[in-house]
Amino acid sequence: MLRVFASKTEKKTLTYLYSKETWSSGCITHFLWNRGYFNSSYVYRAEADRFCGREYFGGAKASMESLKNFQEGILETALHQRHTKKDAKINELMACVPKLPADWDKWIDGSVLKESRYIYYRRIKKKHINGFCTHCRSDVQLGYAKHGQKGKCPHCKSHITFKAEGRATKIYDCQYAAVVQRLHGSTDLVVRVFRIEREFLDHYRNPETRWFEQRRRFLFNDRSSATYVPRWQYEYKIRASEWRLFNQNQLYKQHLYVKGLEATIRNTSFEFSCIKQFAQKNQKYIGVFSYLLKYQRYPSIEYLQKMGFNTLVNEIVAGFDSESFGISLSASSPDRLFGVPNQLVSFFRKVDISHWSYAVAKLCYEKGKHFSKEDIAKASDVPLGYNSWKAMGKLLEITSLSRILNYFTYMDPDQYYAGGYLHTWLDYILEADELGYDLTKKSVLMPKDLLKAHDATSVIIKEKRNRENEEKIKNMSEEINQAYAYTSEELFIRGPMDADELIKEGAALQHCVGGYIRRIAKGETTVLFIRLKSRPDEPFYTVSINDNAKVSQVEGFARSRPTKEVRLFIEEWQTHILKKQTRAA
Repeated sequence: MLRVFASKTEKKTLTYLYSKETWSSGCITHFLWNRGYFNSSYVYRAEADRFCGREYFGGAKASMESLKNFQEGILETALHQRHTKKDAKINELMACVPKLPADWDKWIDGSVLKESRYIYYRRIKKKHINGFCTHCRSDVQLGYAKHGQKGKCPHCKSHITFKAEGRATKIYDCQYAAVVQRLHGSTDLVVRVFRIEREFLDHYRNPETRWFEQRRRFLFNDRSSATYVPRWQYEYKIRASEWRLFNQNQLYKQHLYVKGLEATIRNTSFEFSCIKQFAQKNQKYIGVFSYLLKYQRYPSIEYLQKMGFNTLVNEIVAGFDSESFGISLSASSPDRLFGVPNQLVSFFRKVDISHWSYAVAKLCYEKGKHFSKEDIAKASDVPLGYNSWKAMGKLLEITSLSRILNYFTYMDPDQYYAGGYLHTWLDYILEADELGYDLTKKSVLMPKDLLKAHDATSVIIKEKRNRENEEKIKNMSEEINQAYAYTSEELFIRGPMDADELIKEGAALQHCVGGYIRRIAKGETTVLFIRLKSRPDEPFYTVSINDNAKVSQVEGFARSRPTKEVRLFIEEWQTHILKKQTRAA
């Protein structure tokens, strides 16, 4: 149950909710629709009340419908007043934004759309080519032209791209541009971002160039910021302000208008941000918002920029977590920034390090490993992921940086998945070390097929850790030796004593017998060792027998075939021992 009080003079309504014993200024439909429907037939009113309602609100509609319209009108008016007040503040802020520079159009054509220059050509004869340069708007004679190739205009000397008239029917070029401006009568800044478009259709002699503003990011002296976008991009409602607040940053880079930029940011918190130098080093194509916000958070970017660490700054702006790489961006001086001696910092400046190459160089320094300028430059080109340098630190305990990088080049010439290879390699080395492989050997440390070698060690490790299989093999050892052991003048054959011996056999002879542990324990196959009497503990050849008591494989080092002496020994062993087992079976 509820009771509604309405006043046309004050343009207010109040509803008393008996169930909650509270007052509300909401519309009556809100309370009734919450119960599943709004229907005037479910509301009790006296006939006199119906007449009074129509007479009070005016019109011929029922009193409930009139009350609903009256309340909705009040709420709509209040919403409009709030929007008007909010939009007035936005308009007041936008009124402080200066006009665009006088040479803006000229700068767009000369810098932003520098790559949007073409010569449309048409062959008249084999040696006569008529062309039209869209930049200098001149008809030119060409000696050579090929569709899609780069060249120079013989008239204006600008770099162009050749386009054949019949093939290039539609070209659409799009770029983004940004300008940093100071608000009128303030030291606050605004970064304005524009979308620049140029379209060449059949009218390539008169291309259509258009641009429109997409973002305005305000940077205030109190270190706060706000982004506004044109309202038409996201809604179609007509409001007092053409701009609305937006909670996302741009995800693209822009060509930065740098003329007069130093004067614009003078006496602001960004005076020493070095954004002009950063833009010029990157051909004026940067993430302007990201750079300024990163500088606002880490003023040490100024040191990095002035010291020439352009690659490092680019990665910081892109979102690299410098702290995880050991670079302290909150440091107050350059020597504390890297946490290494000044001599090493000078070395860093010469190679323009990245986060990854810095971490590698620092690891080499801490572990006393030699590294050259070429090694660090090569490390910068290897696209490794976060925390990959930790795995590199463990690898450096085993081998040199130069060998590691050369192995990467061998394994992944295109450097597509270097980070994955690094962790796979480290995992393989740890497993090989656990298995007792000799990591001083290059063939073991750097296998030709890393993924295959890693899969093999993983299987062996899994089998090794299966204690149940180990116990079965130990229990089977005596039985196998009784059944298959044999001795000649120079050689003898016997079974494995345990799973570890199988693993060592595979590691020493570089074959896959270590991966047979599970099958041996199940009795699916039998493995025997051929040894020299003069060296009984040194692996020589491995023999495997299937469940029919027949020899299926005989392998020596690196899967080599048996020698003549070994073949004769196996024939003798088969005659005296194996045939007896076959008959017994």
